Amino acid sequence: MTRQTAHEHLLRTYENDQKRFQNMLRLTPYCFDVLLHLIQDHPIFSNNSNNAQAPVEQQLAVALYRLGRYGNGASVHDIARIAGCSEGSVENFTKRVFTAIASLHDLS
Repeated sequence: MTRQTAHEHLLRTYENDQKRFQNMLRLTPYCFDVLLHLIQDHPIFSNNSNNAQAPVEQQLAVALYRLGRYGNGASVHDIARIAGCSEGSVENFTKRVFTAIASLHDLS
């Protein structure tokens, strides 16, 4: 049995259960895919480092999961624990996703 990363858990465990997917990420799978398509080619998700970034779909999933939490469950520490990444990654993923989404405003 291969170990599923928490990023994958946020996306894959519920991909065939729309209600649970929406509960975790606050979007339907269809809307998630549309948003992913709109932001995935943004330059913020590219780098020249030897350390590749996490896939855009994983960054989006973590950011959406974070945005859907409140109270004690909204701490970066708790989001990182659930998402299986570092607190810095949670911050970076969220900033990148916000940057990419904000750039969509200029497209209209």
